[in-house]
Amino acid sequence: MAAHTVATLRLQRDWPRNVIKNGHVELDVGGQHFTGQAKQIVDAKRLAHVNALLRQKYWAAWIGSWFGMGPEGAFTVTIKA
Repeated sequence: MAAHTVATLRLQRDWPRNVIKNGHVELDVGGQHFTGQAKQIVDAKRLAHVNALLRQKYWAAWIGSWFGMGPEGAFTVTIKA
């Protein structure tokens, strides 16, 4: 199993609310279908780390952080092999 982190700017979107409710995820990537489980990251220190990584990787996230913008939440997603 592989674990990944996914972030969202708005927790009120349908997909984050569904994931928070039941944790089941299904992904279609390049014609391949994957299933797994997701868990919301609620630890403030881990969430701050995710935000820092996003700012390092994406210039738009870095600029947005100047204006107090950033993801409202993040999830750890474990994909079943």
